[in-house]
Amino acid sequence: MLVICIVILKSQIYRRRRKGEEIIRLNRSSRFLAYGAVEFLLFLILLILFINNAYDVYQKLNGIYISSVFQLLNIQYLESLRKYFFENSMLIELTTIVFYQKSLINILFAIFGVFTISMFDFYIGWQRNIIYDNGILLNDKIVDWHKVTGYRWGSFEEKKLFGQGKYFILIIILKKHKIDKLFHLDNKINLKVNYEDKGIIDCIFEKYTISKD
Repeated sequence: MLVICIVILKSQIYRRRRKGEEIIRLNRSSRFLAYGAVEFLLFLILLILFINNAYDVYQKLNGIYISSVFQLLNIQYLESLRKYFFENSMLIELTTIVFYQKSLINILFAIFGVFTISMFDFYIGWQRNIIYDNGILLNDKIVDWHKVTGYRWGSFEEKKLFGQGKYFILIIILKKHKIDKLFHLDNKINLKVNYEDKGIIDCIFEKYTISKD
């Protein structure tokens, strides 16, 4: 989480520092918003599974060995229970606490990790892509103009959700590296461009790119 916060902070500082250098702002990357939504749904599923598991353990040990739900997150207390059950040959209680102990760290790590990734993807998806004089800020990473070999226009579409409007799909063609050719990786990036910005984008790309695809 700390690393993600630092990355977001650096991103905001970079964007604010270069605010006066912006040539034009493009639309957001809906792909990352979709990623964030799927990951957040997975986070909720994992959280529900953890709560159900913890509640089951709480019910089995409640009243005698577990007096607070917070004890189910106390690793040292859980270990002391495991030792007590083992020393007193309490097999049912021992099995319950051992299985819970084994799953606790893994599921908490998964919950925390998925939540962090989903928040980061939501952040990336919510930021607008920006064209600068030295490159394009795509999904929070600068792509230098020398890496762009051309562009072309894709389909014309209309917004149906979250407001009305018309836009074109802008297909940016990047240079292919050896690894791209080896693994047949796609060297194209698709972006949504507002209908009224098409002429401006044409002028910018004809100025900065090597050729028009």
